[in-house]
Amino acid sequence: MSPREPRLPRDRAGIEKQIFDEFSRETDRAAAVLVGSYLDALLEDLLRTLLVDEGVRRGGRPLLNGALVSFTNRVDAAYALGLISTEEASDLSTINEIRNVFAHQLLGVSFKTPSVQALCDKLTAIEGAAGRVEARMLFLTVAALLSFLLTNRGPEIQRLEPRTNVRWPLGATSPK
Repeated sequence: MSPREPRLPRDRAGIEKQIFDEFSRETDRAAAVLVGSYLDALLEDLLRTLLVDEGVRRGGRPLLNGALVSFTNRVDAAYALGLISTEEASDLSTINEIRNVFAHQLLGVSFKTPSVQALCDKLTAIEGAAGRVEARMLFLTVAALLSFLLTNRGPEIQRLEPRTNVRWPLGATSPK
């Protein structure tokens, strides 16, 4: 995969509905893990649109497969670059926490589990929903909203161009 090649198809119009329809039919565990993975892939694609080809390698390794390998690091990078808001970063981090609960707790976890409900109540994209909307529905709704925002934010991003090397001639007072 080249540095700018997306993990997901560029034209997602047809698959967005299909993806969330499928997620809604899955078990709680599958829905949480798949939604987290999907948002992670969207973040990766958003970051890929910004990076220059020459800028993705540092020390001989692809940056997106190194420093930006985790969902957490991608959220932090997207926020630091101004690609997502504070609230979006917070909700993406909370979705990642929820995904990790489902991925690492082997038994007895669902959206009805009190610790998972408490995490869902931290989601802020739907004002006033905490405690009033079923945790699974809130999780999927916030994920769909974030998916929409991340997908539609890509076209407004200006790609970075590689900087040219500046050489200072010996004894010169300015570069050439």
